[in-house]
Amino acid sequence: MKLLENLKPTSFSGLVDIDGNGLDSEWVNLANYGRVAFLIIADTCGATPAVTVRQAIDNVGGGTPASFPLREYRMVADTQSGTLTSRDVATIEEVTANTFNLANDTNRAYLIECDAQDLTVTSAVEMTHIQLRIADPSAAAVIAIVAIAGEARNPQRNPQTALD
Repeated sequence: MKLLENLKPTSFSGLVDIDGNGLDSEWVNLANYGRVAFLIIADTCGATPAVTVRQAIDNVGGGTPASFPLREYRMVADTQSGTLTSRDVATIEEVTANTFNLANDTNRAYLIECDAQDLTVTSAVEMTHIQLRIADPSAAAVIAIVAIAGEARNPQRNPQTALD
């Protein structure tokens, strides 16, 4: 089985200055996937904006914060050469709340993994959609979000969509 048969890049925001707006990923539908990874690329971050993972039953509405363990991997690139610095390559933190803050720094990348099985079931309604929200930093912050769905339930050459 090929890696690309099990992964589905679902959205890419492009690098944008989120000062005054914040940034939301698209809603990712995990009905056909076991997990999603959100890659945050922070070229410049002049503050410490909050990052929240939200869940919902569909892609309409605001959703609710998802309270489950998030595996956050932080990587820092050297500002001169662009290569990863050895001191931060293997920083892995378990975030046990639904929100954490980005560092006030430049050239950082964060990889956040979320398992579909950890989404909440309320009143016999299963949450199937997940979204990453970065709050307005109230300062210059050039950031991008990439969402990649993984563990396809039915692997195939052209994986099923994860967007509604």
